[in-house]
Amino acid sequence: MFEEAAQLAGDADDRRGRAWALRGMADIISVRDDAPERALELLSEAELTCREMKLSSALAYNHKMRANVLYRAGRYQEARQVYEEALGEFRAMTEPRGEALARLGLVKSLARLGRDRVETAADLDGLRVTLDRIGLLNARDMVDKAYAELGVSPAGDPVAGEGGSR
Repeated sequence: MFEEAAQLAGDADDRRGRAWALRGMADIISVRDDAPERALELLSEAELTCREMKLSSALAYNHKMRANVLYRAGRYQEARQVYEEALGEFRAMTEPRGEALARLGLVKSLARLGRDRVETAADLDGLRVTLDRIGLLNARDMVDKAYAELGVSPAGDPVAGEGGSR
């Protein structure tokens, strides 16, 4: 459907719509096809449009998606840098949803780069509170999955053993 949307938007000279569709395509291609380079190419095309049209929100979400693709590809240092960039963009426009999602990606990237497990768990705890406050329950579920993925437990969770498994 994203491919169809990108084609329709392109035919209609709807550059903004095409940029958003390309971002969706990149997400799917990164996950389903395990083709990060192709996904990054699509995001680069979308980024160019976002910059030309001065679409700051779309650009920030594009950067977050670029970081997601890099993270999935195991390129954690690059992902960390792009998550930091997106986080700054979201903060500049006071976009709490994007900020929280970029923070989650940044926490996960830092954990993969060897960050202390206690600090990682504390950051995830803070994100859970933030996501509850702004009502992003689906994203809160993503935080809960990150605890397991990163082998850390919420503060005060007595279930975690020496290995950090839940």
